[in-house]
Amino acid sequence: HSVKREEDFSWIVLSAGSTFALGMPDGRVEVRNGATNAITEIRFRLPPNTRHEEALAALSRNGRWLALNHGEGSVTVWNVEAGRTEHTIRAPTLKKFTEMVFGDEGTTLVFACGDDVCVHDIDTGKLLARIRHRHRDWVMSLAYSHAARLLAIGSFDDTASVWEIDDSPTERVVLRGHPITRGRYRSV
Repeated sequence: HSVKREEDFSWIVLSAGSTFALGMPDGRVEVRNGATNAITEIRFRLPPNTRHEEALAALSRNGRWLALNHGEGSVTVWNVEAGRTEHTIRAPTLKKFTEMVFGDEGTTLVFACGDDVCVHDIDTGKLLARIRHRHRDWVMSLAYSHAARLLAIGSFDDTASVWEIDDSPTERVVLRGHPITRGRYRSV
């Protein structure tokens, strides 16, 4: 199967390498290794009243782990190589989140949840850190630098903040940018 048009998939997430995952309108997720052309297919069921294009997904830097939002406070972490579910994270902080990204080589997931950004351990689901950012609007994007252990948080308030992630997350800088029109862009 090759993707020829935008209508062929609902969302896409990329790893740092050559792996990417495509969310298909029929509920399948295809994880593709661009170097070997190997495809792993995952069946993904969305919660009731959720459209597939609203699903949130994150792919680990090495392409080994895929996290999929199941709504209602749970996220499933798939082992792509083995083709099976490894962990399910359930937490009150996940009831309503808008973005997620892998941190620390696939051992943690970072979620934008309401007014906070939360870091959860993948194995236990335990909340490791809660970042109380000072953005005045919703967080629309997260990016994690594995080499520097930095987290960038982008908000609809036209700012981004950069945080040092350690035992006690610390804000390093706030960047002011250009206005973004709501609803026009979506980070996955």
